[in-house]
Amino acid sequence: MPEALLPAYLLAGPEEGEKDERVAAIARLIETKTGEPPERHRFHAFETRMADLVMVLSNRSLFAKHRLVLVADAQSVKNKADVEALAAYLAAPADDATLVLETSELPGAIDASIVKLVPKPAQVIFWELYDSAKKGWIINFFRQRKVVLEPGVVDHILDMVTNNTRELAAECERLALYVGPGATLDLERAEQYLYHSKEENVFTLFDQLAARDHAGGQEVLDKILLSGDADPQQVAAGLLWQFGRIVKYRRLVDREHYNPEEALGALKIRGKRNQATVQAAAKAYSRGELDTIVALLAETDARFRMGRADLHPLMLQMAVHYITRNGGRGAWKDFAA
Repeated sequence: MPEALLPAYLLAGPEEGEKDERVAAIARLIETKTGEPPERHRFHAFETRMADLVMVLSNRSLFAKHRLVLVADAQSVKNKADVEALAAYLAAPADDATLVLETSELPGAIDASIVKLVPKPAQVIFWELYDSAKKGWIINFFRQRKVVLEPGVVDHILDMVTNNTRELAAECERLALYVGPGATLDLERAEQYLYHSKEENVFTLFDQLAARDHAGGQEVLDKILLSGDADPQQVAAGLLWQFGRIVKYRRLVDREHYNPEEALGALKIRGKRNQATVQAAAKAYSRGELDTIVALLAETDARFRMGRADLHPLMLQMAVHYITRNGGRGAWKDFAA
């Protein structure tokens, strides 16, 4: 029995690559039903009035039989008028449009009056893959492209690339094209290529913060935010993970008396550049500062979830300032929770 095309879908969770595949499957289903590809529209919830979105969904297109409308960051629909407009549409959706709501969080982050109107079979959570599954995914990706991986390469890719298959696919494709079919990719080439080929991202931002370079950190952060490749919440989560590793490294070295090489090995921190950055950060900040920075970034993430999305870039810039200037201290003293 052919799959039914539903009027609305809710795709939640952190695994962006599998979400992309699901959206592609929905588009193919629409093409099968209508005989032509859908007209696509993409919106970001934090910068879109839901009344405008509903207008796109409700007005028939002159150029296509069906419209596929994607809404990213659906958890940002908080305004009462926006919630009511979207809920009213979902209660009586157009028959020639399909709405896809996306969030990197769980369905509970979206207003309940919206979620209850999305058909249950269309609500799907895409969980982040386990490390073992991600490693298998990478190995299979390169095997299909006839590239042999030397030991350490898979772990280094996972260290350097955001942990979802959308980002992994993009970076692995570039790496495969770089070395070519029939080649062997060693750790040194992978490290060199991934670092130099990437535009500014959470890893190059952390390089600046590891050196306690305030001006450099703000410059890199500005470029990340302007590029639109990562939102502030993703950047903050990446920094929290990076500084969390430094806390673990310092604990092993200072309290459990590992030598630096043993600590790096225990934490599976590979690649000369990656290891040098970790050691630089461990020297640039005291243990107390590192604990305070981790608490600051956790608080920043919590405030992102509660506060207005248009303030997130400013909040992240402030966090970077207090990390490099004050070791994380004093960031929220003038701001009510």
